[in-house]
Amino acid sequence: MADQLKDLQERGYTFSFMDPEDNPYPHVWQAIQDLRDNKKMQVYPTSAGFGSGDRLTPEMIADNPLLETVPGVQWRGKDVTYNDAFRAVHDALGHAKEGVGFRANGENHAYLQHLPTFSPAAQRALASETLGQNSWLNFGPHGKTNRTASVEDTVFADQKAGLLPDDLIFGGQAAEFMPDPRTTAYGKREMVKRGGALGAARTWDLEGMKAALAERAPKALRRRLTGSCRRSATTPSGTG
Repeated sequence: MADQLKDLQERGYTFSFMDPEDNPYPHVWQAIQDLRDNKKMQVYPTSAGFGSGDRLTPEMIADNPLLETVPGVQWRGKDVTYNDAFRAVHDALGHAKEGVGFRANGENHAYLQHLPTFSPAAQRALASETLGQNSWLNFGPHGKTNRTASVEDTVFADQKAGLLPDDLIFGGQAAEFMPDPRTTAYGKREMVKRGGALGAARTWDLEGMKAALAERAPKALRRRLTGSCRRSATTPSGTG
């Protein structure tokens, strides 16, 4: 993940922390638009919100490796946690590449878009942070209301450091027999596209991005495309 952040920065993409009290993106699509059009994005700081909690506690920091700081990385003089980095990277390489949204379907597509860029070991962590959280948020005890709720009314999952069972991630196949996606033709092709993921992608305006997604989204999702979104780097959810 740190390598992916470094690669994006070397390609001219810049990230910074937003003021939690002054979100520059009234609609989450504007963050993706900023990334595509201007190669920059402001990220909601983990220190201001992490999962269902408002602020980090010493116990949370000691218990979760995502809350460790990335060595040698600062945004405008402020330390960056691995969770901050993941918020930026996942929105860039998961959501922005194909313009997928932040509801249940969009989160699943973003997970699948990002997956081929990781080794099997790292895919486990990605699955827990995206697939696992998305499943709890949209299909767990609060799923019925969460699926159409605003960010303010969404009940986010508590943050836990752990891994999902391999059969949920690899479809029942042992991880050691899964090819490293970075060595497959598909994986290499995806990495090339993702390396210049945003620069090479079509540049859509905000309405164009919505329209393009609506064309290929299931009917059930189309009705929600203009609603508020969540779980982006610009909202106080767990990661992505």
